[in-house]
Amino acid sequence: MKASTPIGIVVCIVGILAGATIEGTPLGGLLNVPAILIIFGGIAGVSIATSGMEVMKLMPTLYKKAMTPEFPDIPATVRQLVGYAEKARKEGLLALEAQVKDIDDPFLKRGLQMGIDGTDPEELRAVLEGEISAKKAEDKVAAKFFTAMGGYAPTVGIIGTVVGLIHVLENLSDPASLGPLIAGAFVATLWGVLSANIFWLPMGAKITRISDLQAAQMELLVGSEQCRKALDDSFQRPVLSSTKGSTGAPVSVMGLLLPLAVTEPVVKSTPVNSSLPSTKGVVVPLFRISRLN
Repeated sequence: MKASTPIGIVVCIVGILAGATIEGTPLGGLLNVPAILIIFGGIAGVSIATSGMEVMKLMPTLYKKAMTPEFPDIPATVRQLVGYAEKARKEGLLALEAQVKDIDDPFLKRGLQMGIDGTDPEELRAVLEGEISAKKAEDKVAAKFFTAMGGYAPTVGIIGTVVGLIHVLENLSDPASLGPLIAGAFVATLWGVLSANIFWLPMGAKITRISDLQAAQMELLVGSEQCRKALDDSFQRPVLSSTKGSTGAPVSVMGLLLPLAVTEPVVKSTPVNSSLPSTKGVVVPLFRISRLN
């Protein structure tokens, strides 16, 4: 569900505000402008010093990516890829040329186009695996950025509280003002912990999760040996299983891919090597499709 992240954040904020209201805490007291400036200004400054201005400028884009992620439809990708493989086997690789322009996935589109253009299979695989590695590195930077902000926020909140308490100590001669001043000082800690656990750390975790799923889908298309492990780690239970032919080598590199909640095979395909026994759900990677012509 794309809206799960914003829904979760809204539910969390409503729960906190409702609890504070029931406790009798004035909500206006939480909007302590100096504390908010210290927290978000401090976090922004430390993040720029750590990750650089270039990453900081991408923050709106990264936040949007985490709030409205694109979850890959892996079963649909399997059906699509097997269909292309069967057509290429029967009609030749050039038969796919008319379908390439209708593919929405830029990674799959680029891979098929390179195969149709006659790119060497091993070179094609190397190019696509390089693109996967680059995507992983880019997403890792984004996730690390938000995770770092989540780590700095509570500490900056404590700094804001110390600054507030210094102001409290300056007014010990006025006992009537100590209560409101101390409460205002602790608002900084509240905003630091709240922002870390609602705005920053969940964003870093969500980007990591989406990146793992998208990279697993890309590795599935390439037929990477790390595909099974990546998907299993992403779903936290087995998703892929290897299928071996009479020679003991994996059929089409990776074997069965079945969705978690489906008991029947999603797709059926004919193995690339006709000497191998028929196998249900065989995933035919792009670099193998390029050999079918």
